[in-house]
Amino acid sequence: EQLKGVSRVVVQRYIKDPHLIDGRKYDLRLYVSATSACPMRIYLHEQGYARFCSEKYDLARPQDLFRHITNSNFQKVHRGYDLNSESTRQNAAGNKWHLDVVKRHWSKVGKNMDRVIWERIKEAVMRAFVMFETLGFESTRKLLQDGANCFCLFGIDVMLDQNLHPWLLELNGVPSTGTDSPIDVLIKS
Repeated sequence: EQLKGVSRVVVQRYIKDPHLIDGRKYDLRLYVSATSACPMRIYLHEQGYARFCSEKYDLARPQDLFRHITNSNFQKVHRGYDLNSESTRQNAAGNKWHLDVVKRHWSKVGKNMDRVIWERIKEAVMRAFVMFETLGFESTRKLLQDGANCFCLFGIDVMLDQNLHPWLLELNGVPSTGTDSPIDVLIKS
């Protein structure tokens, strides 16, 4: 009843117990290239980045969206948003961190946790593409079947809960390839 007349909606479960780094909520932007639809053949890029909220996470303050929404396009209007030039593959700074820096944080949780979490993420991505294939997205399938020298690039957004379980937030068929930070240039070039 409430959605009567609405043509497009997004339905998403809110992860109220996200894994935090330095008290801030984050998600991961990863990239996958699909080179074949039949059989499905995908490659998860080992580089990616984390997008951090500008404010520390506080579930008691749901109206303060800068504590809850990790999307860079939303966060960049915050007065403290920082695409720090000091953020590199080895150094964490600002609102975007290289995946290698995040993995080092995961390894502090426990022995080999960086590898365990990465394997969990790979499994979640693989399951998403199995579902993608099952649903039969014909335009992508046709493109990959017709062009022997072609691939599709996908942006995958993943968030970890406090138990380090990955949750797929988005599978984006037209990910941004813009480079507005040094981390973007490093990952996307």
